[in-house]
Amino acid sequence: MFKSSLLIYKFGQALASRLSLDKAYALACWIGDRRFRVAIPDRTRVRENLRIICPEAGPKEIDEMARGVFRNFGMYLVDFLRAGSLSLESVKEKVSISKPEILEAALARKRGAMILSAHIGNWEIGGMALALMGYPTAAIALNHKNPRVNNFFIQQRQRHGIEVIPFGFALRRSLKALKENKLLAILGDRNFNPAEGIEIELFGKKLLLPRGPAWLSAHTGAALVPAFVLRQDSGGFCIQVHPEIAPPKSDADGEVRRVIQDYASVLEKVVRQDPAQWCIFHRFWE
Repeated sequence: MFKSSLLIYKFGQALASRLSLDKAYALACWIGDRRFRVAIPDRTRVRENLRIICPEAGPKEIDEMARGVFRNFGMYLVDFLRAGSLSLESVKEKVSISKPEILEAALARKRGAMILSAHIGNWEIGGMALALMGYPTAAIALNHKNPRVNNFFIQQRQRHGIEVIPFGFALRRSLKALKENKLLAILGDRNFNPAEGIEIELFGKKLLLPRGPAWLSAHTGAALVPAFVLRQDSGGFCIQVHPEIAPPKSDADGEVRRVIQDYASVLEKVVRQDPAQWCIFHRFWE
């Protein structure tokens, strides 16, 4: 099972690299459409999420957006598998950053900065682009159950200079990365440990999100910068950098909740721009 899983990724990488980008995207969308039809549990969960995000949308519109989620995830994989061809020249051509001065100001304080992102557009390309542009970048990544697949993903990220911090070793190495004045990329839109979550509100419903970024900011003074990588109609990407969130005065629940709620409010606005780019396949508000 483990071997076949790695072979699937290797085959996908070879195919995505040999096809033109347009053809690779077309194939990814074709596969996404078929998966939308047959992956009934995933399709049901995506629809349920979209009904909360877009309560005014009718069934046909929800279905179209849900199909778009599957397609966008397929294109995300194409970009990730083709990451070996990324260069500074191609990044300058395809990736733009809105308000880079926010990142520069955060790093100028020499305490590091946390990039609070989400599973939107292509979060992997965002980290690689920042590293290629000269920003010292580290990223917290969840380990895959298959160690060989995990190594494959780590190698894809590291080849462009990103320091990969495994989820299980996040605290110690995150503190070190911030001390070295790096950008620390964190996907803040999923909580994997209920005991470590903080309750906030998103799209009018309560849920738990990770408290870790607020705790780190309280203990290090590192800036908290929401930033999201959205796919553009032109085929490129825009790293939308939002104003810093005011740091917590302490790691007390009230201050942590305020910080994470501020992040969730920005996340909500970004998701509303194009809900089909938010690649979430579990019941988000469960």
